[in-house]
Amino acid sequence: MTANNKTSDRDRLLQIGFSAVAEWHCIKNVLSYPSTISTGQADAIFSVKNALYAFCSSDAVLYVGKTTRTIKCRFDGYINPGTNQQTNIKCNKNIKALLSKQRPVEILVFTAHHCFQYGEFEINLAAGLEDSLINMLTPPWNGRNRKRLPISETSATEESLLAQPMSRPASRKTMKPLKTTFKIKLGKAYYEMGFINPGRAVDKKLGKHG
Repeated sequence: MTANNKTSDRDRLLQIGFSAVAEWHCIKNVLSYPSTISTGQADAIFSVKNALYAFCSSDAVLYVGKTTRTIKCRFDGYINPGTNQQTNIKCNKNIKALLSKQRPVEILVFTAHHCFQYGEFEINLAAGLEDSLINMLTPPWNGRNRKRLPISETSATEESLLAQPMSRPASRKTMKPLKTTFKIKLGKAYYEMGFINPGRAVDKKLGKHG
């Protein structure tokens, strides 16, 4: 709890089922994350797939992420980021910067203990929570730190734009075909779960909304 009795963002994660499991350490410029709980508990949590995790310093939530692999596999990327893995590179750099200032970086993990179903379909709770947590907590390392303003606080220009009808889509004759190619490496997550990650380098080719 903070001095004004307001629940901290870290505590809000703990209240919905996150567990504090480890802390980042840096020795000779190499990251590691020794557990702060029993070895058996840590091994069980780090081996679960489809998990959410958060990096916190004091009461602040700095980053929220999701992995379809195990935590251990995902964190290997933060310890040894590839040359094109921008998120891993950024987090590696940010973690080391805080640790160099003697500021702890704690790891919280959320794993769903129950299987949620909607009809015959299974719901991935970790995937469903990620966007909501990022939008609500606006962790600075996620890069999505602009909160939406309520309608009453938007400018007149914004309100008028919201009130405008959508323009009619261009006809087939006026639409220009997309002429671009890029390569996607199909990894383990694709063959096991059907997910692909084209990488940051493809963002510009896909457009603003992918």
